[in-house]
Amino acid sequence: PRAAELGAPRLEAALARRLPIVTVDQPRDAPTPFVGIDDRAAASMAARYLRELGHRRVGVLSFVTAIDREGKLVLEIVNERLSGYREGLGDVWDEDTVRTCRPNATKPAREASLELLRGPAPPTAILAMSDVLALGALQAASELGLAVPENLSVVGFDDSPAAAFATPMLTTIAQPHEEKGRLAAQWLLEEIADRRPQRRRRRTILPTELVVRGSTGPPP
Repeated sequence: PRAAELGAPRLEAALARRLPIVTVDQPRDAPTPFVGIDDRAAASMAARYLRELGHRRVGVLSFVTAIDREGKLVLEIVNERLSGYREGLGDVWDEDTVRTCRPNATKPAREASLELLRGPAPPTAILAMSDVLALGALQAASELGLAVPENLSVVGFDDSPAAAFATPMLTTIAQPHEEKGRLAAQWLLEEIADRRPQRRRRRTILPTELVVRGSTGPPP
């Protein structure tokens, strides 16, 4: 079980060979069993929370939207999360405050956050597509002497173990990683045992939750 981008050659090859496949996260429309979350709704929940706190200048730390230079191999979950952020922020959404971080690591997130926070209209909050990127935003805030959440709020995504050990502890979107992996593995074993792969189009969307911790508060 693994995720693949839209049009991924490895997925097309596996489908052509009628191999047992379970799709995790993406692509959503592949003719295979699918397990994932509603990335758009989850991202919208995080963004709406910041807006309800009163934030009107919100930066976004995003993954790349495609893995090839031509932009043909699209990462659906990234576009879904961006759409969710846009939906949740409503009229305070600003395309100019979106920064792409590659790879999913603290260093590019720190650099992108420093750029945003040193700008003429720095954000009072940052939405990050992973807890790893959110940790980079926390590093940038510390480097600039900005208190979190008094001067800057930060929201991650995943609720990884690092979120609870961050300083302050990270507000984030929790998704059931273990259940996602367990279900995908179970379905894949059933596909292998059945010897009739790709005939059952089971689909499960697992729940997500906003976990509020110490990294968010009203704008200064």
